[in-house]
Amino acid sequence: MTTNMQNRCTWMKDSAVFTNLPSSRTYKSTNKFADYIELLAITSMDGYCTFSMLLDIMSEEDAFTTPNTQEDQLEESLDYSPKVHSNNISQHEFGRHLLKCIEYRNDHFSDYWPFTYDKNTRKVTADTDHQYFYLYNCMLLSSLLEIIHQNYRSLFTTFHETLSYEAVKVLFPENAGWSVKYFGANQEYGEFYSGNLKDKFEALAKDLSTCLNPKADFPSSGGDGGLDAIVFRKFLNDDRAMLPISTVQSACTGKGLESKARETSPYRIGSRILLDTTPTNYLITPRDIR
Repeated sequence: MTTNMQNRCTWMKDSAVFTNLPSSRTYKSTNKFADYIELLAITSMDGYCTFSMLLDIMSEEDAFTTPNTQEDQLEESLDYSPKVHSNNISQHEFGRHLLKCIEYRNDHFSDYWPFTYDKNTRKVTADTDHQYFYLYNCMLLSSLLEIIHQNYRSLFTTFHETLSYEAVKVLFPENAGWSVKYFGANQEYGEFYSGNLKDKFEALAKDLSTCLNPKADFPSSGGDGGLDAIVFRKFLNDDRAMLPISTVQSACTGKGLESKARETSPYRIGSRILLDTTPTNYLITPRDIR
């Protein structure tokens, strides 16, 4: 898997793939700008990004000035805890929250963060020898599809679906009796359901010792019906139903996460297959959504 990721990341020095950079300055966009600093670090010829480099792009030279008031200094000492709303905030306040966001990643992502951060120079440097460099940055790019050129987006949606599948297999290990089967359109490896959507649900119904909902309406085309993977546990020589089931959906972008989660809701799945247990619903996203 590492070799595959390395092949997919060879183009990352071509910064022309980045389009539609964030323009709003809000609490909600702080993480996106922190992501952009990391992107600048991995695409820069020098392998790093300073806050002044970001300021040159934003043309907001006073955004990261040192706070002067007692109130500013008090807020500076508080833990990073951004408010979530969409109103623009002052350049100075936004800059301080962005600094704290980078410091949070440096402190809490710890050994999994393939960058180094110098608080004195406010420089974020990419560590290309880090064992998680390719993994982390593929996740980073998967979370920012809206600023990636359309020609490259499928690389990262496929990567994230594959990573989600592997993560679920770790959470539900085969040696503990769990079966994890891929339901999505990308069927390169592993156990998966094939055919059109009705074929997939018929095979799933057989695995779960149940049947299709007679009222279900299936489109003639393929697709996954919003379901990327299914997890269930059968017991040896026991074909009865009432099996523990989990549904999995992966989502790269931050928009519409709630609607994505509803695609694999027990009600949605139950409209196509008769279930006698309520599935646990998992939504896997690479985004930092603190």
